Amino acid sequence: MAVELIEVSKAIWNTSQQLDTDMKTLLDRAKDSAVKEKTYRIALAKKIITLRTEKVPATLIPDIARGSDGVSESKFQRDLSREMYKSTKELLKSREAQLSSLQTLIKFQKDIEGGE
Repeated sequence: MAVELIEVSKAIWNTSQQLDTDMKTLLDRAKDSAVKEKTYRIALAKKIITLRTEKVPATLIPDIARGSDGVSESKFQRDLSREMYKSTKELLKSREAQLSSLQTLIKFQKDIEGGE
């Protein structure tokens, strides 16, 4: 049973290392998401101002602005970045659950060995 304990301990170590890496990735994705949001808002504001100076009817400006090439691409990049952030958060939760399961295995293993 000691071999199993060593293998579970190694799995805990590896999972904790992966968690560290995932946390750094999450931080990078959060920063990227914020930058993409800023880029989108600036592009949208510029397009709205351009449309206003072109005397486009006010009721049409929001739809036209959001549908323009540069703005829609910025929005796509923003949305993609947000989803990447969310998926990294879910990966982190999954790794935490994996780590918890491994820790529970070790506890049960120690309880069994202690009871023998």
